[in-house]
Amino acid sequence: MEDISLRIQFEMDTSLPQDNMTPEEYVTYISGKIEIYNEMKDDFVLAGKIQLYFCDMLSAYDNHCSLFDVMDSHSSTLEEFFTILYNPSTEELRTSISKLLNLDESDCDKNILIFDRIELLPEYRGLGITKRVINHSIKLFSNQCNLIVLQCFPLQLSTKEQEKEIQNIEWHNSLQLDILEKDKKKATKSLSNYYKSLGFISIPRTNFMLIKNPFNNW
Repeated sequence: MEDISLRIQFEMDTSLPQDNMTPEEYVTYISGKIEIYNEMKDDFVLAGKIQLYFCDMLSAYDNHCSLFDVMDSHSSTLEEFFTILYNPSTEELRTSISKLLNLDESDCDKNILIFDRIELLPEYRGLGITKRVINHSIKLFSNQCNLIVLQCFPLQLSTKEQEKEIQNIEWHNSLQLDILEKDKKKATKSLSNYYKSLGFISIPRTNFMLIKNPFNNW
């Protein structure tokens, strides 16, 4: 529904390029508040949140910094993405990934954009907001990126241990994740089918999905 007025207020935690950068400084953490225009209030109101990472693999490679160290130093989440995408012994993109997206050699050493979380309040689901948010985020943050990656994991399936790490319990409760499908197989398949409708491709034998940057023009 393109007639819905949306805006996203992004914040970034990043480091400016410099000599002797530490591995974690090649990763930019991006968070955003998704807002929708409310006619009754004549103002934008909070509809959801987004978290993603821009991994500057090109600069890391040019500065002879280990790509594994870049992702591992930031979080266990990014380390898992590295293991899925790269050959640990060579730190080159896995051949299976290249073949999956029909990449040539020049495409395999580019930056990576990773979608970590996209959350919408119940009343704003099913309005096509997620698609617009993803496309807009890719346009903004995919500089010299060839791969856009995410993990297909329904948030309602989070474990109690993961929930304990949540800092904003009030926001978490407002998402009402308990009203969503609880069956793991059904929920994962439904989410996977949704991302496939946006062009994402499943990485075989994993719950990770990726797409070649649709806005590449360099």
